[in-house]
Amino acid sequence: MGRIEALKATGRWSFRQQARFVAPERSKSHWDHLLEEALWLQVDFRQEKRWKMACAYELARSAASFPRHSLRPTTENHIFVSYD
Repeated sequence: MGRIEALKATGRWSFRQQARFVAPERSKSHWDHLLEEALWLQVDFRQEKRWKMACAYELARSAASFPRHSLRPTTENHIFVSYD
């Protein structure tokens, strides 16, 4: 503290803060492009997972609402395939 007081007395101590250093803009490197691609893939996988969950939900709802009495074994329910 004594040194600061001595500098103040001689008028060599500044009461203002220095301006922050602004780093120059840099060009994108390969790693920056790779990270952007990884971020895009993360979003894409998340959207695909949501879409698959929505499809599975709709299929489960339609399967649950399917009438079970129509599954009785009768000749009308059979599918015949010819191998000609």
